[in-house]
Formats: sequence, C-alpha cells, structure tokens
Amino acid sequence: TCSEILGYLEKIEGITKNRDTRHKAWGGMLKCYDEANDAVKVRDIARRILNELSTPDDLKAEALVKSGKWDVADGNIEAGKAKFDEVVSKYNNQFAAEAKYRLAKILFSAQKYQECQDACYEVLDNYAAYDRWLGKSMNLLGDSYLAAGDEFNAKATWQSVIESFTLTEITDEARAKLATLKKK
Repeated sequence: TCSEILGYLEKIEGITKNRDTRHKAWGGMLKCYDEANDAVKVRDIARRILNELSTPDDLKAEALVKSGKWDVADGNIEAGKAKFDEVVSKYNNQFAAEAKYRLAKILFSAQKYQECQDACYEVLDNYAAYDRWLGKSMNLLGDSYLAAGDEFNAKATWQSVIESFTLTEITDEARAKLATLKKK
C-alpha cells in the first residue's frame, strides 16, 4: 500500500543517480500523493516530473492529469482545463482518455450538455481501448441526456453500460443511476 512504500520512494528519489529509477519513484509518489488526497504534494511532484526533459511521455501525461484534477477540485477550472487540453493534444494514451472525460465533466458541470455529449462521444470514438474511461464517459453521457430532458436516451445508455461492461465500478454506477430514474 502507499502508506507502506511512500517513505521508501521518497528516499530513493533523493539518492538515486539513475534517471529511470527516479522516474519510477516519481510515478509511485504521484499515485500515492493523489491517493492520499494531498494536492500540494501532487502539484509539487508533477512540477518536478514536467520540468525534467527526459521524463517519459506517459508519466508527463499522468502528472498533467493528476495536477489538473486537483486544480479543478480547488476551483481553478481554467488551469485544470488547460492541463487536460494539453494531454489530449499531445498524447494518445489512457491519460488522454481520462483528460477528455474530465473535460466532459467540466462541460456537464457548466450545464453545457450538448458539448458534454460531444466530448463523451470523442472518448467513445478515440479511446475505446480504455474501458474505465469509456465506461465513465458512457455513464456521464447518460447523466447529460437526463439533465437535458432526454430520459429515453439516458435509460438506453445506462442499460447499454450494464450489458456491455465488465468493470463492477462502472456497471454498479449505471445500475444505481437506472434505479434512481425508475423510482421517479
């Protein structure tokens, strides 16, 4: 668990001369700080990751997404959007899928339902290999349909998630949304 390994990662990062080892330590620290909800440390390690030219692209993308997530959580929506946009424009990986999903969530929160739906469809069209973000985007798509007054497509979307996905986190969310809608 993170609580058990974080101290070791921090020590390794401080003493290693090996670039790959440092990058692995940073990746672990980034995940652990994020898991611990420590926005300050997420941003600090993300800055270090992004400032080193030799950092692998996947780690850069992850750092941008995680720090952008905390920007949004702290109310700095524009800073978060800029980081998510950068990831989507530069990378084609799981972090780009997550960034596009997070951009769709921002649009949903701003009650820009059609734009949210378009962003969700971009995840479906461009990042189909990443089940978690595909499923989360489908569930958000259903939310957007419902918020726009289209119960039929909301139901159909969540039913499709239940029938098509195997990730429990995703299908449980769709089942809960569908059950809430049926109670109305």
